[in-house]
Amino acid sequence: MFKKSLYLSIVLILVLGIALVGCSSTTTDEPTQPDQTNEGTTNDEGNKEEATGPVEGGTVSFAMFSAPGGIFNPLLYEDAYEWNVIGFVFEALLEQLPDLSYGPSLAESWEFSEDKRSITFKLRKGVKWHDGEEFTADDVVYTYTVLAHPDYTGTRSYIVEPFVGFEEFNSGETDTFKGVEKIDDYTVVFHLKEAAPNALDNINFPIAPEHVYGKYEVKDLVNAPETKASPIGTGPFKLDKIVTNESYELVRFDDYWNGKPYLDKIIWKVINQDVAPGLLKSGQLDVMADLNPSDVDLVKNIEGVKIWETPDFGYQYMGFKFGKLEEDGSITPFDKVYNDKKLRQAMAYAINRQGIVDGLLKGHGTVMNAPIPPVSWAAASPDQLNTYPYDPEKAKQLLDEAGYKDIDGDGFREDPNGNKFEITLDYPTGNKVREKSAPIIQQNLKEVGINIKLNAPRDVGSHYDAVGNDEVELFLAGWGLTTDPDPSGIWKSTDTWNFPRWVNEESDRLIQEGLSLKAFDMDYRKDVYVKWQQLVNDELPYIFLYSQNSITAYSDRIQNVKPDAFGITRDIHKWWVKQ
Repeated sequence: MFKKSLYLSIVLILVLGIALVGCSSTTTDEPTQPDQTNEGTTNDEGNKEEATGPVEGGTVSFAMFSAPGGIFNPLLYEDAYEWNVIGFVFEALLEQLPDLSYGPSLAESWEFSEDKRSITFKLRKGVKWHDGEEFTADDVVYTYTVLAHPDYTGTRSYIVEPFVGFEEFNSGETDTFKGVEKIDDYTVVFHLKEAAPNALDNINFPIAPEHVYGKYEVKDLVNAPETKASPIGTGPFKLDKIVTNESYELVRFDDYWNGKPYLDKIIWKVINQDVAPGLLKSGQLDVMADLNPSDVDLVKNIEGVKIWETPDFGYQYMGFKFGKLEEDGSITPFDKVYNDKKLRQAMAYAINRQGIVDGLLKGHGTVMNAPIPPVSWAAASPDQLNTYPYDPEKAKQLLDEAGYKDIDGDGFREDPNGNKFEITLDYPTGNKVREKSAPIIQQNLKEVGINIKLNAPRDVGSHYDAVGNDEVELFLAGWGLTTDPDPSGIWKSTDTWNFPRWVNEESDRLIQEGLSLKAFDMDYRKDVYVKWQQLVNDELPYIFLYSQNSITAYSDRIQNVKPDAFGITRDIHKWWVKQ
């Protein structure tokens, strides 16, 4: 059975984009204290004048549009909303910088071995957990050992699968995990089976305290009190109060290694997305991410509110099902008429994707033509791809060439064998633009003679369960991606997340080449990925639809906000509010 929780944990978290970039500054290798607090001065008349510099105190309220599931443990959390809450609580060894490179966080430095199969991290000294205990190498070793443990009940074992000794430890053959090694209290070494240019992306993961979680059996971690309500991290804020399904309150950690935060509190409020702009206007809300494109003009006119918009690393697509993934990992191909590449290309020409961007996204997005978004350094340029512009006549020509013709005069084409040709399209709720795009796609394809039947939309979990179990034939879905362009997790022929069950040897070869020793040269690696994108762009196991920009609205009373490609929450410990 397909594990929908794993899909949601990977995709939604990546889409949200707060992850491991926002809590720590890397302007210095040593902890820094905030600037002198300025609480204002008194003028000659004895009246308080407004402070002109950072002021301690105050609360910032964030909106989220669904309640967290209730797992506040970095080893086990399952959804983006849980990570909303604990994203300011836990930290990783490294911080991803605005230019997509890595800088120090809990680790001060790192070094690859000559063969690139070992990475030595020097840990930061003087870092305190929220309960006052010191952060050491034991915490790092514990975190990655749990992910590899046979009794681990979470969904992130894939992180440590590339490590030496994973199979032996995970199967119970050995009692020790050799993939991560403690040298001393502030030095750890990761041992990899193979050199990989994206090793840092794979390794970087929030660290859990061994002294807190290590007292429980791994299989019992999910029920630990520190998992349910009182996580202990190293980040700038501590989870203090939970009103289930309503609000999640964090308070500042005065002993934060990178300087005492200015804010007293951060509150995540669970609200309906439709009412969020009104709450922003009334001052009951300070930050709203994932702003609906249709609300942008409304919010722009709210006095005292700023908007930050940036291209996103995710995209939406329409996928075809070419086969079924069996329990042994093999794929049984379907005998489907849409296996004809010309049909898929015709459908791409028939769909007015730019119209969807202009109409539904109000221009806040871009048409996609390949599986690496344009914002990525590895993206193919438009002149290297077929952009499949909206061209119904071209679509009709390709359909005619492929043998799809309207024989009975009912307005819909039969397949090359003269049989009725109808495809059922499945799509989920939870994304208004995607929901509205389904009937547009249906109408566009009808205009070139392709009969598309729309199934009633299901909730997100049920939809991806059906997609993962290969119970659909044509489906709408989306991916949120990491900043590293490695596509192996969702595009290798036999991978679980290769939802179309598209099997292509050349694709697999190029994906593997993109992780080779030669690929440590970024120019070489980009060339490989451009060739791979061109292959996918021609074969079209997906019809790529659009990438929606990430849009965040926030109150201008929040000071020292530094937006970047990941959003606005970087260095949140330096935020302060006008009193």
